Amino acid sequence: KKIDPIFINNKACKYAHIKKLLFFLFFLEIRMAQSNTDIAYCEQIRNVIEKNYPNLYEVWKEAPKGTLAALNAKGAIEAYEVNKEFKMPYHEGSDNIQAGKEYKQALINYLKLVNTDVRLEKAREILADEIWKRHYERYPTWPKPGGNQKDTVAIDRKDSYEYKKEYIVWSCSGTITVEDDRPTTSEYKARFEGKPTLRILMVNRDLLSQFNAMCGNNKQLAIEKAKGYVNKSAITWNDCIKIVLYQQKKVIETSFEIFALEW
Repeated sequence: KKIDPIFINNKACKYAHIKKLLFFLFFLEIRMAQSNTDIAYCEQIRNVIEKNYPNLYEVWKEAPKGTLAALNAKGAIEAYEVNKEFKMPYHEGSDNIQAGKEYKQALINYLKLVNTDVRLEKAREILADEIWKRHYERYPTWPKPGGNQKDTVAIDRKDSYEYKKEYIVWSCSGTITVEDDRPTTSEYKARFEGKPTLRILMVNRDLLSQFNAMCGNNKQLAIEKAKGYVNKSAITWNDCIKIVLYQQKKVIETSFEIFALEW
């Protein structure tokens, strides 16, 4: 991660770019207002539904809030927003180059302690790489022996990928504080802390397909059912703050017949 000028000349750091799934890349806009942000009126979501689930889209147009609430209630779409304070302990090493390399894995390990959901393993790895990158860009070299360096940096990362029958879409934005400490010549310490906003969207493709079939079977009934959900459950990013992400969620059973699914 970092190269000490005392021991070796600075070299350009190469990063491996993770291939993105463009299908859902724009699904989350990181600069959404944190209050009154209604997912039902997100144009990108409507575009995805229109393209892949046309029958469901016809119902969505008539009752966007109710349709989304129904999909959320049945587990087809799950949205989360987390404003958690991160306080990573120092990662310590005795070799300047090795300590920088190991810091990235230490970031992954720390994020896993915060959140153990197996579906988010890839997201944790990408986020750890982003934090590592921002840290390196701000402080490409270690401080001199006895020195300390600390500053606030911006973070803005979003990505998407497939996990089994789901699309996982996430974004992280805000600021974090990165810090390096070097008490002695052979002691290297690095850490970060902060409270960025993390948004996660999980889309179950099988359940969306089943809802699509139901809507095609009886469009008018589906519209009426969807409208009935308007006052039952309104899903916004703020509503999702109460969900604790580091607890494993119960996997939704999807082995029923298509028309056995009720609104």
